[in-house]
Amino acid sequence: GTFLDDIHGGGDIQIVDGFLKDLTKASFPQVIQNTNEGLNFFPIDNKSSKGVLVLRHTIERIARNDEDVCQEVPIRWVGMLDSLLSKRKSGYSYLTLADVRKHSKRFGIQSVSEVDEALSLFHERGMIIHLTSTEVLRNIIVIKPQWLIHALSKIIRDDDLHAYDENEIKIAGLEEDYRRTFDKALASRDFFEFAWNNEQVDFLLDLMQRTMLLSGWGFNNNEKYYLVPSLLKTSFEGEMSGLQCIFDFSSSFLPTGVFQRLICLSVGHTANYKAQVLQPPELYQSYASIEFEPGLILKLHEDIELQRII
Repeated sequence: GTFLDDIHGGGDIQIVDGFLKDLTKASFPQVIQNTNEGLNFFPIDNKSSKGVLVLRHTIERIARNDEDVCQEVPIRWVGMLDSLLSKRKSGYSYLTLADVRKHSKRFGIQSVSEVDEALSLFHERGMIIHLTSTEVLRNIIVIKPQWLIHALSKIIRDDDLHAYDENEIKIAGLEEDYRRTFDKALASRDFFEFAWNNEQVDFLLDLMQRTMLLSGWGFNNNEKYYLVPSLLKTSFEGEMSGLQCIFDFSSSFLPTGVFQRLICLSVGHTANYKAQVLQPPELYQSYASIEFEPGLILKLHEDIELQRII
């Protein structure tokens, strides 16, 4: 590797701490400070293990004082959770709701409502991922989050660094779909099925749409595509004009992905109208011009340098 992450002396640690202090400021009261060393983080030497004990003792102290950790739950729920998570060793990344309900009966959990209550608690604690906003999402319980990360990274990626195998794309007959996805940020259902090996495509599409990582695109006649704003590459050369509303994040920082989610919301709103009525949006990496409603043009610009969205 480059060894650029090597830290040489306390001076480097103070530099890192300064960056973190500027990023977090007073916006993250839930972040635990390293009071022993007067830092905003816990430096660890992975060669000598220096700093591990300080971090471990801090975690133990915080956990003991966390009211949620002391919450009492039925022992049958604990048994159910341990059994579900153990399935990861057998290669499972997710389970269907029907399988979980059937499985829970082994632990004396008979009612559907109790299963739902237990799953809700496990989701809140970060032990599983179970989203319930739609029936498609509700039907899948993710027990291995890395599966989700891997699936999403099949779509949201830097194609220059992590390109697909050209021969596989050609054999699948998806050369045009592939180019459209990474050149114009417009992906077809066929490409999603290819990228995800036809595994839980409806679930993953619904997940990306609900988390505003993509939106439907109705501007290609009868062909259905999905817009993935994070894949937009083209830079915008121009100036903003007209009335402006500024979302100013300069007192803290502009979170990555907010601008792209605004594009998803805006483009998604156009689905309320027939595509023939509206002009197709002009989309760039940090700029968008969208006919929000007939005759109403919404322009968005992400200013990374000034940490704001106009």
